[in-house]
Amino acid sequence: MADVTWVIHGVFDTEDYLKERGNENCEYMCNFHTHGLNEYNDQRELCIVLNLPQSVAAGLLNAMGLRVAEGETVFTEGIRNDILSNEMDVQLLSFDNDPTLYVILPDANGKLPSDPDCKEPYKFQYEYAKLISEDEGYV
Repeated sequence: MADVTWVIHGVFDTEDYLKERGNENCEYMCNFHTHGLNEYNDQRELCIVLNLPQSVAAGLLNAMGLRVAEGETVFTEGIRNDILSNEMDVQLLSFDNDPTLYVILPDANGKLPSDPDCKEPYKFQYEYAKLISEDEGYV
């Protein structure tokens, strides 16, 4: 097993941050992100923007990180069905000049935010990822 040298930070106090930027869906959003994963195969840092239980978000980011550290893959922008155990599609999204790759998760029906039938809170992930992408230093 590879030596683990990245950390995961959770940013939980997002309500004021989001309200100042006109986002009314604050209770759904959070920010779990890696630092140091970019030392492996030029992998972009990963970020989950949903308010998930800490153990779930950290478990997913660490599982993805271990796959990179062990040389199995490097995650890039696009749709993948090999990230979740139920093989639902996950979108990996990036924005211009942002070193972060946003992990956009499907709702319980497998719908991503690009689908008009995507349920709350999952449908707000693009909006929040874009907000934090535009704020240098927030991740």
